[in-house]
Amino acid sequence: MKNPIYLTALPSPLNLNVIIFGSIVVSALGTVMDVAMDIVSSLHEICQHSPKISLAGLVKSNFTIERDIMGTMPNTLVSAYTGSSLFEAHFLLYYCSLPMLIPYPPC
Repeated sequence: MKNPIYLTALPSPLNLNVIIFGSIVVSALGTVMDVAMDIVSSLHEICQHSPKISLAGLVKSNFTIERDIMGTMPNTLVSAYTGSSLFEAHFLLYYCSLPMLIPYPPC
């Protein structure tokens, strides 16, 4: 969402929770695809350079590669969402009151 100022001009209210959830799902699917390609590419490279590698060795390499890649992916996603949503969070806090942002009363 590049220009959230347009949200104030819309006649019908938008459900921002659904929009944010949808963007998280789409980016998570992209991340899964990226991680899968990284793992497959690494395993293919191992098979090309070590054609006599056993299945157990390949599985062990797979888990090592997967652990290394998956360890950094959540940090990358959290950093990307935090950085990209700072403007929108400031916009919502400035133009909306707090009860509008919290849909249910606190317990």
